[in-house]
Amino acid sequence: IAVETLYQDVVVAVAAPKAAVARKRRLEWLDLADCPWILPPPESSARRRIDDEARQLGLPLPKELVETGSFLAMLMLLRERDCVCLFPEHLAKYCEAALIVKVLPLPPIHMGSPIGIARLEGRRSRPAIALFMECLREASKLTRSGSSSSR
Repeated sequence: IAVETLYQDVVVAVAAPKAAVARKRRLEWLDLADCPWILPPPESSARRRIDDEARQLGLPLPKELVETGSFLAMLMLLRERDCVCLFPEHLAKYCEAALIVKVLPLPPIHMGSPIGIARLEGRRSRPAIALFMECLREASKLTRSGSSSSR
């Protein structure tokens, strides 16, 4: 399998726009220690990387935690409760522009897993697949040019 990296995955902390934590201009990761959190399930690779990063930041496991892999559930919980969640940076910025979430003023977490294209090595792509891969490359370039942390 040949893998072509398009960009590195980073996540940012988000909250509902009206949440108390979203109104703060300056935050440290430790300021979120007592906040309720929404995280992926413990068996997911994303959660293992988040837990590793939390240990490096000195963050304890949240006292109040909802675990879900459902993006819709995350959005509904953010809207209804004063909690914190991690979103991929590009999704977070899109949701922030739509006034759905507020990106918290914290550095992004580098997940260590690239986003890219995986294909069978040595196999010629059909024209539609080749065009689709080119569209992915172009979209990735456009997205990266508008991102602050992917430079």
